Amino acid sequence: MGRIVQRYWEIPGGTLEKDENFRDTLRRELMEEAGAILHTFEPFGAWKCFSKHNQAYKPHLPHPQFFRLVGYGNVELFSSPQIPNDGERVIAVEKISVEEASEKFKQKGRHDLAELYRLAEELRNRNLLEY
Repeated sequence: MGRIVQRYWEIPGGTLEKDENFRDTLRRELMEEAGAILHTFEPFGAWKCFSKHNQAYKPHLPHPQFFRLVGYGNVELFSSPQIPNDGERVIAVEKISVEEASEKFKQKGRHDLAELYRLAEELRNRNLLEY
């Protein structure tokens, strides 16, 4: 799944709100940015990041070191995006295959995200075979 934000194709994502856990953030961000309901989520990795900014994006967030979480799951497109008034402008939400998403990322010069999508698909398929 992807979304078009002010003429750029991007994946849903976001930041923890105060006292929010990562699953609640996933649920909120998917509804806000894609109008999607999260049914399942399986984390499979995280990476350490360092901010070059002088202060945290929001006061409750760790700074300058923080982590980004990645995983895969099942979502259901439910409605139009439920973006707050001060949020990004989403022009369209697209449901596409992993291969199509990977190609879009490559065209954007984001080979890292293209590979991450393929890895998520491979891990998801392996887990489905185990059950």
